[in-house]
Amino acid sequence: TPCLFALSGQEKLTDNKAAIKAIKALPNAETIMLDVARHEILMESDAVRNAFFTAFYDFIKKNNIKERLKPF
Repeated sequence: TPCLFALSGQEKLTDNKAAIKAIKALPNAETIMLDVARHEILMESDAVRNAFFTAFYDFIKKNNIKERLKPF
């Protein structure tokens, strides 16, 4: 299963080194590092959010991920 991990460069709550070590053990994982971001990436500036969403949508396209949810 393809996985995308977004890490914050200014992280204070979690251990990026441990996260990177765990991510490297996953065969289909990709990582983006948002250097100026803190822990809550989606609560950051427009520039950080835009960088995240650009990487996210590129990842979706690259891995040909389509909506798999069915309505209830």
